[in-house]
Amino acid sequence: MFGIGKSNEQIPWNKQAEDTLEQAISQFPGPKLMLGPVKSKLRSAAENKAKELGHSEVQPEDLMQGLMEMIPQSMRDTIEKRMQEGPEGMAKLQDDLKNFKK
Repeated sequence: MFGIGKSNEQIPWNKQAEDTLEQAISQFPGPKLMLGPVKSKLRSAAENKAKELGHSEVQPEDLMQGLMEMIPQSMRDTIEKRMQEGPEGMAKLQDDLKNFKK
C-alpha cells in the first residue's frame, strides 16, 4: 500500500547467485557498518534485473548486470575495455579503480 513505485514481490535466488552475493560482500573494502545497506542495494539491483529479463529466479548474471547498472557510465566503459584486454587489462583495472573520480 505505501510502497508506491516498488514491488514487494519476492523473487527466489539460485544458489550460485546467493554464493556470489556473499562472496562480494565478504570482499567489500568499506566500513563493516555499510555491509547491510550495500547488500540490500545489490539484492534489489539483481532482483530488478531478473524481473526485467523475465527470470523466475535471480541468476549470477542478474547480480552482475544489476551491479554494473549501479556504476557510473564512464567507469562501466573502463571496466568493459579492461575485460576485453584479458589478464593484463584486469591488472590495469585495479589502478583505474584507485584513480577513479566521478
